[in-house]
Amino acid sequence: MAQISVPRQSRSMSAQLNALIFLSFSACGLGGLYLLQHPEHLAIWNVFGLISLGVVGIWRWSWFLIRMLRAQYYLHWVFPCWRKLAHQVPLADLPHLCFLVPTYREKPWITERVFCAIAQAAKTLARPVTVLVNSSGDAENEAIRAILERADPGLHSIRLIQMTQQDGKRKAMADGLRALARLNLPDDTVIALMDGDSELSPETLRRCLPFFRLFPKMGALTTDEQPVVQGSYLFSEWFHLRFAQRHLQMCSDALAHKVLCLTGRFSLFRAEVALHPSFVNQLQQDSLDDWLWGRFEFLSGDDKSTWYWLLQRRYDMLYIPDVVVNSIETLTGSVVDRAYSN
Repeated sequence: MAQISVPRQSRSMSAQLNALIFLSFSACGLGGLYLLQHPEHLAIWNVFGLISLGVVGIWRWSWFLIRMLRAQYYLHWVFPCWRKLAHQVPLADLPHLCFLVPTYREKPWITERVFCAIAQAAKTLARPVTVLVNSSGDAENEAIRAILERADPGLHSIRLIQMTQQDGKRKAMADGLRALARLNLPDDTVIALMDGDSELSPETLRRCLPFFRLFPKMGALTTDEQPVVQGSYLFSEWFHLRFAQRHLQMCSDALAHKVLCLTGRFSLFRAEVALHPSFVNQLQQDSLDDWLWGRFEFLSGDDKSTWYWLLQRRYDMLYIPDVVVNSIETLTGSVVDRAYSN
């Protein structure tokens, strides 16, 4: 599919709109300072402010209620029907699967849990899976191979490909996808993009792959997540709250066959999507043109880049609420700094 380009006139209008919004906020700030000089004006504005806050509150809570109702409808009525259909897809008819796992100097116990889980999940399928690991170097590659060979002696369920990354996660993922594109994979292949600290449950693949047979227009799907936190209790509670909110939002959005993020922790993509040259290029070199700061390239947010590529081309996306992937989180340094970074 052709890359969508933004006309120059649209970019100019966008810059003018941004400038207008900036000036409007500045004018409001100056107006507020002026009113503070005349206390008698504040009584009138207090009443107006209370009414405004009430309207905003009603608007926001109404949307919250609508999203909650949509989420419950999807969770208890729509998705269970899809799950029954998914159970009818024979194991032998599931598409071939490839993993792309960029990992960089993770703690050894995390790496062992992650790749043992991949090996166990691979054993639930009728065909071997391809696992491409792009790590920090030879030592980490050897450790990962040893883990997989212990979990799956002889690597009967896994075809292992190992690479060494050079210039960050985005480049590592793009290089991995280009390597997979050279393998002449089956047309119906599904590619898993996942982080090196995400732990699959044993039935993850068996429960996700049938949906690629049920929904031909679906380009990708993602799953529920559960934090496994080593460190601060407050940090753990914050993560659990964040993922609980994510679960409800994803259920609501999936009712329209869309989601707001294909999380980099674990998402599955059709090969026709993930191996498309423009998808790979956008993943590696995504950027933003800002009216004030000019162009800057994204270092993180690879999952937003992949999601946006699918959204531009009107692919359906799906959320699987009954499959849980563990997100292993360790806390070092300030809780506030880490929470801000996330």
